[in-house]
Amino acid sequence: MLQLISSVMTPWIAGLSETHNKCQQADLGKLSPFFAKRRKNAANSPQTVVAGVKCMTMERTFFYYERTRAQQAKVLAFNMLFLPFIFWLFLLLIPKSEPIYNEFVLYTKYIVVVAELGLLSMVAWFLTHPAKFYIKLTNSEFSSFHPTFKEWTFSVNPQEVVSIEHRTDIGANSSFISVIMNNGNSVLLSPNYPCNRSELYEALRLANPNIKTPENTWSFPYKK
Repeated sequence: MLQLISSVMTPWIAGLSETHNKCQQADLGKLSPFFAKRRKNAANSPQTVVAGVKCMTMERTFFYYERTRAQQAKVLAFNMLFLPFIFWLFLLLIPKSEPIYNEFVLYTKYIVVVAELGLLSMVAWFLTHPAKFYIKLTNSEFSSFHPTFKEWTFSVNPQEVVSIEHRTDIGANSSFISVIMNNGNSVLLSPNYPCNRSELYEALRLANPNIKTPENTWSFPYKK
């Protein structure tokens, strides 16, 4: 009896196994674009060869700073509230008995109104044109994006950076932060945002110990 049951069940179980394998292959075939994308991403990821074996290199972020236009709009809105207070302090400093008092108040009112309208227009523009400035440093990329000035937008390999230089151009009377590359070229980093340059330069030295950075992060010597 057991032999009879075994002879009947064995082919049936084998058929189920074959059907299950075919279904798995069909499902994998449907998912093949996903696996192909994963394989492509893996192939493009940084790799290191150790003892003939390829190992994935972990991407490490050393520094990141961003400033959005919404944040700038908040600062301008605060200045709009602060400006009338400054105007009131000026009025307290000038006695009403002074002959120039009335004339001072008249002209100062015009100045305050024009300044308030200018700040309001800038707040509205920042809020209706969202964008952000950022600086990013990883072990394979040192990049910056400026939403307005493309000369302050770049992406380089930190291992190819030789030094960071501060200077003030005498003719243009403008300050510059130059990122000098090992091929002699250079890119510009915006000096107009309040990021912590000490932390940025320390992070650069961690990413590449050979990079020379300014001793004083706020000094911009004059150069012709």
